[in-house]
Amino acid sequence: MAASRRRPVPGAVERPDSRDLGPEAELASNLVGTLFPEGTSFGTADAIALWTHSGTLLERIEEETLRKTIESLVHPKLLVAIERAHAWLGEAIGVEGDQVELPGRRALLDAVSRFSFAISAYARALSIGIDETTDEAFEQFKRALAPIDPMRVAGKPGASEELDEDEEPTEPTEPDPDAPFVPASDDPIDNPFIT
Repeated sequence: MAASRRRPVPGAVERPDSRDLGPEAELASNLVGTLFPEGTSFGTADAIALWTHSGTLLERIEEETLRKTIESLVHPKLLVAIERAHAWLGEAIGVEGDQVELPGRRALLDAVSRFSFAISAYARALSIGIDETTDEAFEQFKRALAPIDPMRVAGKPGASEELDEDEEPTEPTEPDPDAPFVPASDDPIDNPFIT
C-alpha cells in the first residue's frame, strides 16, 4: 500500500522529519509551530497588516522569552535585523518613528494674514513720503509697488488682471425695469440667507 501524501496548505511551513536535520531540529520545529501556526502567508499581506503581525510576533518572542532559544538556532544578528526592518517598515508607513507635526487648522490663514499685513505696511511706508503733486514721485511709487501689484489685483502671484490697451472698461449696467421679477429661492443651498 502506498504512503498517503498530504496536500500542502498554502502558506504553511512544511515540517520535515526532525531526525534528518540534527539535534536542534525538534526544537526548531516546535518553535515554528508556536510562532507560525498558520504559516508565513502574512508576509504577502499589505504593509500595515505585515507591520502589525510582525510586531505581534516580536512581542510574543519577548513575552514568552523565546529570544535565547531563537538565538541558539540562528545567528543573534538575525533578530536584530528583523527588529530593524520592522522599525523601518513602521517609519515608511507612518506608524512609528518621528511623527510629522502638522500645522494647526488656522496656520495657513494666520500666515497669509501676516503676509498681507506686511505688504500693507510696506505700501504705507512708501506712501508716507510721496509728493502727490508731481507725476515723477507717483510713477516711482507705482514702480516700487509693481512686484506686489499682481497680488493686490488678483489675490495671487502671477495672475494680473490688467486690461489690454485696446479693451475699454465695462461699466456696470442698470437692471432692466421691464424684466420679470424672479423671487429668491427658498432652498438653503441656493440662498444662504434662508436658515
